[in-house]
Order: sequence, then C-alpha cells, then structure tokens
Amino acid sequence: QGAVRWHRSRLRGWFITNMVLTALACMTTRRLLGPLLPLVLRDIPREVARDLVEHNFMSSTTSLWSVLYRHDPAEDLQSLPAHVPVLFIHGDEDATAPIEAVRRLAMNRPGSRLVELAGVDHHPWLRSPGECADAMAVWVASVEGLRWDYAE
Repeated sequence: QGAVRWHRSRLRGWFITNMVLTALACMTTRRLLGPLLPLVLRDIPREVARDLVEHNFMSSTTSLWSVLYRHDPAEDLQSLPAHVPVLFIHGDEDATAPIEAVRRLAMNRPGSRLVELAGVDHHPWLRSPGECADAMAVWVASVEGLRWDYAE
C-alpha cells in the first residue's frame, strides 16, 4: 500500500521508468533476440533462456506489478526466527524504494545490520559492487561463529 501511494504521487516518472521499459524490453527481446537468446546465454539451460522471452506485454507488466510492487518484505522478515541474522544493504538516494522503510525494518529486527550506501540509488549491486561485497564480507565474518537452528 505504501508503494502504491508513493508511486501515485510520481506516476509519470514511475510509469515511464518501469512499466513502459518493461513492456519495451519484453517486446524487443521477444521479437529481436528470442531466437538468439539461447545461443547468447550459454551458462543457463536452453529452456530457461527460451522462457525469458515467452512473456507478452501484459504478462510481463502484470508480473512486475504483482511480484515487486505488491510484495511486502516485512512479512518475509517476520517469518524468520528472531535469532537469524539479517543484513540490509540500501542506497540512501533510492527514490524507488526510499530508505526510510528499510530503516524501520532494521530498527524492528534485533541483531540486524543496515549498511547505507551514500549517494547510491535503487541498484546498489550495480552502482557500488565493491562496497556491497565488502559489507557482506564484514557481516559474514561477524556472524560466522553464530549457530542457529533453521527448523524453529
């Protein structure tokens, strides 16, 4: 619901950057790259590569909306046992998913860690891969000695 409210206030920018680009990528990929994709993406099974171009405009944009914009990661977080460590990595200039929501999630999760990447937008793994890798390495080292039972 929060994402819907936020996107409504920025409908034009959101619509152009996500739904339209998703539709264009879908149509372009399907028509132009469809036959070639299994040959280009050799490190994944041919069936998976073919499936990447099977979506039409409606199915791809509907999937984008349902999977990304209606998903509440807070529910996933609450489903984890309290003793399972969690690392959040987020850019402080993310206009798509503002950092305030992630700060709240981290504050309400005892033992979690939030790494805020200064000047980074919605794609920290693309914009600052080294910082992300370093943050993960430090975090993994800090929780390595912990033992937890996932069966709880």
